[in-house]
Amino acid sequence: MGNPAVERDEPLSPLGRLFLTPEMHQIVHCIMGCENPIDVAAVTSEIANSVMVRLPRFSSLLVRDSHRREHWRQTQVDVHRHVVVFEEPVSDAGDDGEAVNDYVADLAVSLPLSSDKPLWEVHLLRAHNCIIFRIHHALGNGISLMSMLQEWCQRADHEPDRRSSMGSMGTYSNSSSKREKQ
Repeated sequence: MGNPAVERDEPLSPLGRLFLTPEMHQIVHCIMGCENPIDVAAVTSEIANSVMVRLPRFSSLLVRDSHRREHWRQTQVDVHRHVVVFEEPVSDAGDDGEAVNDYVADLAVSLPLSSDKPLWEVHLLRAHNCIIFRIHHALGNGISLMSMLQEWCQRADHEPDRRSSMGSMGTYSNSSSKREKQ
């Protein structure tokens, strides 16, 4: 009988394997500006309790078998290893937008995701009131990743149970009503 751990591993899709090749090593970066100061403990707790860490890809390590084929292997997620906090400005640029864009540009070309944990990170740039999600493209396509992030980001207006609706373009919707954006 085979190794039970290997039997539970899930092979990467062909597209996932393509995104891992050296020529295509793709990481999706999503920048989210915040109106209020970032509470690191609250964000970390929110991530730890979110649907994101329960999704198989977001809670799996990328492993290679003896034939160099990639597989996903379930692991315990230590959210603290995925949250990177910067208290000080990341650049001398006077403009927050320029500083954050420079930071993400540097990340995109210089810092791969560590393979000893699931292939995602959340960078909290407190001085710039900004959150950056770094997610390897092998975990999903842009639309599915943005939908997952949108689900994670709850509206902070007077109706906290209402979530914004991507594609509504000017309207908000939930299961009980549709309203015009004011």
